[in-house]
Amino acid sequence: MKSSNDSSCYYLDLTHSLNCATIESAKANKAQNVLVRNATNPAAPAISAIGTLSADGKVYFVVIPSESEDKSFDLEWDDLKKTIEYCRSKL
Repeated sequence: MKSSNDSSCYYLDLTHSLNCATIESAKANKAQNVLVRNATNPAAPAISAIGTLSADGKVYFVVIPSESEDKSFDLEWDDLKKTIEYCRSKL
């Protein structure tokens, strides 16, 4: 997903089963550490980010901390869960 604060694109790393399990265990308004990757350089190491499920359980927010300015994106929770299920079936 394109970050809202700059032109870089990031995506949740769904190739790691632990990262997927962490995301799936999300509770509303509880921050959790997740891994993201830079889409322009996917071979680079994963970056630590903060994921939070919205209070209504409909949106998963991801914030990538940065020294200059945090980057963020959000995903529809139901779509994210379906994507994780799909990725797990391919691993």
